[in-house]
Amino acid sequence: MMASPAQIPTQIPGQIPGQPPNQPPNQPPPVKGSWEDLLGQAIQLDQNRNVEAIPIYEKLISRIHKLPEAKRMAHGKRLQRIGEEVAVRAYQMYASLEQYEKSLEMLDILGDILDEEDLVVGALQGKINVMIMANRYDDALALNNSAPQPPNVGRFHQLIREFYIYIEAERLDQARDVLKRYQAKLGSSGAEAALLSAVSEGEPNQERATLARMKSVLSIEEERWDEAIAFHVEAGKLSDEENDYHNLYSTLIHRGQMERSLPLIENESSSIRQRFWRGLAYSYMGKKEEAAISWQSAIGDEEIQEESGVHLEWVLSHYYLGDKERIGLEAFLRMLREVENPSWQLFFFTALGWAMHKNSRNALHNMDFAVDRIRRDIQSSTLPWTMWRYIEDLVPQEDQAQYLPYLDEAKIASRRI
Repeated sequence: MMASPAQIPTQIPGQIPGQPPNQPPNQPPPVKGSWEDLLGQAIQLDQNRNVEAIPIYEKLISRIHKLPEAKRMAHGKRLQRIGEEVAVRAYQMYASLEQYEKSLEMLDILGDILDEEDLVVGALQGKINVMIMANRYDDALALNNSAPQPPNVGRFHQLIREFYIYIEAERLDQARDVLKRYQAKLGSSGAEAALLSAVSEGEPNQERATLARMKSVLSIEEERWDEAIAFHVEAGKLSDEENDYHNLYSTLIHRGQMERSLPLIENESSSIRQRFWRGLAYSYMGKKEEAAISWQSAIGDEEIQEESGVHLEWVLSHYYLGDKERIGLEAFLRMLREVENPSWQLFFFTALGWAMHKNSRNALHNMDFAVDRIRRDIQSSTLPWTMWRYIEDLVPQEDQAQYLPYLDEAKIASRRI
């Protein structure tokens, strides 16, 4: 599943490409043949998607894994930190190559050497996500349900993960059963009718808000649109956090529910976002003139232009207006040059810009990087099906088929509107 962000991240936390771990900038290079030197070589190869990085990662992790804990922890945890970084990078690279068993092996090693509880929880979630990428849903469920409950997470942690695994596997009856168990544990009525009723009003309650959000997600999958909206609104009333409507209204638009999306768009705090998505809804409703006016307003305000360099919707407004002067595409190309570790969204929408301008070579190059990035982030083996809507809208029809293999073709076929 994918949540379209309002802004493309300008920085993703993590190691500077090619920089050995814990190595401050402008320091002398590591000693040739040292642990840091080997890791630096592997990172350089990895950044270029060169599989020759793998033997180096394997060599490093094999040696570090065999060391006594005391030796790994010596000298400020020097080898411990190198081992953690090697295992993380290796499991991500294996996932990008769809070698899921090797990715899971690296995560097992990572779990063995980690010394902080929250990192162990993260490694477990990584294993579950890799299993989902490999369509091993039953294995993911078994691991989730058998793992000990960490002390620093909420009491519904495992149930929430179980629910979303079922959603990802499109096993909606089982997802509904999880909601019943969640509601029973919460102390509410377990009756079937209670699942479809609004959550009782009361003081802010994050556990009840989470239940309402999960009900909204299930309602979307079951195409119960009005219930999805009602549960989402209820979650906002129960939560002490700001209710984000973007995922809801963008999902409704991608699922063909334009009329239902428009009132929700009005709740959007970002004017750029609001104007782009209103324009997109109008466009799909056949109101082409109103759509163009809305998109033009998203890019025409001088005050808005000050933040336009990072807003996805600002660039997309240019795209949907034709981007004849390549202002939108150039904005993404500039970001690719400036960002240390670009997101898959940045690569995809750059590819979309090239495809619009009929440069298939550059478009496919960026699509390759988009898929590599989303796999390394352990989100999916393909790009989300919702991205196909942009390709259908903006790319010349005779060029579209070459981009289809990069996306979730099964969901495109089943959810075509």
